[in-house]
Amino acid sequence: MAADRIRIMTAEPFEPKLKSCWTVYIIRCVDGSLYTGITTDVQRRLGEHCITAVGTVVAKCGRSLSIKGKHIEDDKHGRGGKRGRGAKALRGKGPLKLVFTTVAANRSAALKTEYRIKQLSKLQKEKLVVGEISLAELLCETESE
Repeated sequence: MAADRIRIMTAEPFEPKLKSCWTVYIIRCVDGSLYTGITTDVQRRLGEHCITAVGTVVAKCGRSLSIKGKHIEDDKHGRGGKRGRGAKALRGKGPLKLVFTTVAANRSAALKTEYRIKQLSKLQKEKLVVGEISLAELLCETESE
């Protein structure tokens, strides 16, 4: 009878959460402008930006979208269900193209790198995108100015 009162507790295996990998990215808009941002999932974020950039097309067509295997249904107003999660600066500037990414150690480092890239001139950003100059060289160059 005493055995009936004893409950055996099994613990779930401990799985530490993986640290998020922060990425700084640059997107080229159809008009040639460059947009810089940070994220932990580049493909997801690019998808959100693309929906925002072509959101008016989605509303007019009344179609649902599929990005990387994820089906996004129209809401009751005929817009993609995830519309509005991308940057306002990219509205109406699609199609978008991911042209540069770099991994940062943590969110703080990603934010600092994003800020430094945003301070660069368009010419410097273009050199970074095409690989004529490395990010480290550009950041050192701006520190000395």
